[in-house]
Amino acid sequence: MDEESDETEVATSFKVNWPSESLSLNVNNKAILSTAAHSYSTQEHGGQFSRKVLPSRIKLRSQTSAKFSPLGHEKVAEKKLREAAQRSKVETLLQLVNYGVSVSSPDSKKRTALHFAAAQGNEQTLRILLEHGANPNAKDLNGNTPLHLAACTNHLRIVTLLLQAGAKADATDFSGKTPLDLACSRLRVLHGDHCIRGQPSIYCEEVKQVIELIKAYMLCLGNKQADKTLQTMTTMLETSTTTEEVDEVHDLLTSFTAMSLSKSAGKDNS
Repeated sequence: MDEESDETEVATSFKVNWPSESLSLNVNNKAILSTAAHSYSTQEHGGQFSRKVLPSRIKLRSQTSAKFSPLGHEKVAEKKLREAAQRSKVETLLQLVNYGVSVSSPDSKKRTALHFAAAQGNEQTLRILLEHGANPNAKDLNGNTPLHLAACTNHLRIVTLLLQAGAKADATDFSGKTPLDLACSRLRVLHGDHCIRGQPSIYCEEVKQVIELIKAYMLCLGNKQADKTLQTMTTMLETSTTTEEVDEVHDLLTSFTAMSLSKSAGKDNS
């Protein structure tokens, strides 16, 4: 099984700018070995004999070569480290980083272990990787940083840790979206989810989480004045008991973030 298929096993809720073979899908892209037989000659009892090497033997031969090649061993170890981050296997991750395996090596889609850890939302895994030098601003093939993934999966604590580690709050993916844009997208998703909106208490908590995410971004961007406005919205939610009351705060938050994004875009263009 190739590396991409091993590393595609994550929660189905996780989808951001990656194609259909992304993390959110289970894909079985086994490398198709050629069925054409490979011939070789051997001398036996003074005669020439032609024999066939079956595909299974070819595969075994290549696996054995990779196992005993220093480069092959290193690649296998790096793949195991990414898998440990993806599956939140803390003990395995510690063993590998202590052994000296690179925490920054990407897969074929340029996803690092930190990308997987951020998407999974495992704080302990993320801390280990950051403490061992993982780059919080590494980008995958679509320009997503670990912060983009933490934002779209609504992991507040992960967002905070990444920002503290130096992740750029204004980093854009290849479609021009920042992590704050993705946090705002979460608001639109919530408003369109009738199942969540039909349960005011759950709806209220979801909006609160988005407020906290935006607070973290604004603080990192140096917008301390925004904290007071956002805190007012949080206070309003404390007394909200109906869908309509939460909707009111939701609309205020949407307008506030849209205005903040507009100001940020204006500064970038000036």
